Amino acid sequence: MIVYGNPNAKNTLQVYEDFRCPICDELEKSAGPAIQALADKGTYKIEYHLATFLDGNLGGNGSAVALNAAAAALNESTAKFKGLPRRCSTPTSRRRPPTASTAPRRC
Repeated sequence: MIVYGNPNAKNTLQVYEDFRCPICDELEKSAGPAIQALADKGTYKIEYHLATFLDGNLGGNGSAVALNAAAAALNESTAKFKGLPRRCSTPTSRRRPPTASTAPRRC
């Protein structure tokens, strides 16, 4: 788990996220800046629970690669983690296995 914002904030927003998840991507695109801005103001802290569940469901290792990139960014600074793209692969079809043209891109 990664805590973003003031760890002593009274309120907590828990975010469960896989970097390959298209729904997570939509949330980050539509509300991500506002969510982080409220954490920056101290309204709450964010507890990121980052996962790799799509690697097992869709094949590949894009979620794990992205998770490692997030960890490396966080080791450098909170600013680098905050600036990291939250989605770095294309979705694959859930009805068929990935092929060369539909396989997830690596970060």
